[in-house]
Amino acid sequence: MLNQNGQTIRVGAQVITWDGHVREQMPRILAFLHDEGYEGVEIGMRHFDLGRPNEYRELLARHELQLVAAHSGGTFWNKEQADAEMANIEQAIRFAASIGSRYFALSGNKQETVETMQVTAGAYNRIGGLCREAGLQLAYHNHNWEFAREGALFQSLLDHTDPDLVRLVPDIAWLHRAGLDPAQFLERHNQRIAYVHLKDTHADRFCELGQGSVNVDSVLARLSALEADWCVVEQDTTDTTPERSLAVSAEYLRNKGLLSCPKY
Repeated sequence: MLNQNGQTIRVGAQVITWDGHVREQMPRILAFLHDEGYEGVEIGMRHFDLGRPNEYRELLARHELQLVAAHSGGTFWNKEQADAEMANIEQAIRFAASIGSRYFALSGNKQETVETMQVTAGAYNRIGGLCREAGLQLAYHNHNWEFAREGALFQSLLDHTDPDLVRLVPDIAWLHRAGLDPAQFLERHNQRIAYVHLKDTHADRFCELGQGSVNVDSVLARLSALEADWCVVEQDTTDTTPERSLAVSAEYLRNKGLLSCPKY
């Protein structure tokens, strides 16, 4: 499938499904994702040893995987805490750039308010600038709480951040849980979307693509109208094994023509 610019839309996977085992199992996890046909990977910063960038570059290259994004978060409205958070973020950005990441994904804080967002947005703009200097693009990852009270918090985020510095990585399951139509959201915010998180949910349980209540097909139908050239499969938790869940989602996307045949 091609995007709006005629580029092939590629598919990666978030390693969050392996939870606390990512660091010690990373070689095996990356080998599995490669064999399932995924072309990229998104990894939380907490899973990296920042003193070993060369090893991660070699590991990603060995398994022919693009690091789509390194994922982090923080609280930025309290100045004392924000200073420490910013120092960590700056280090994380340098590290992510050094191992070839395309994006730097950032999640917000559930305690954020419309008022504090005006302060936080300033920090996001600064982080976006640091990302640009390092050759990355900052992308904000949503949950459902940004859309409470008619989406006032999310609108504040949009209003107070530079759209060139702070892009979006819409998580379609969290949008669904917020009562929004993910496909309509993608259409509405097309020009600001960096890449997309493909995720499904059944009630309060995350599940494999096509197994829940998210209209994933309608989202996939919108992808060709976006500028985004990456989608990342994310399943926060699983009732089976991470391997089984990511394999089921891979097969779903293969049947839709978005993923190549497995390499085994």
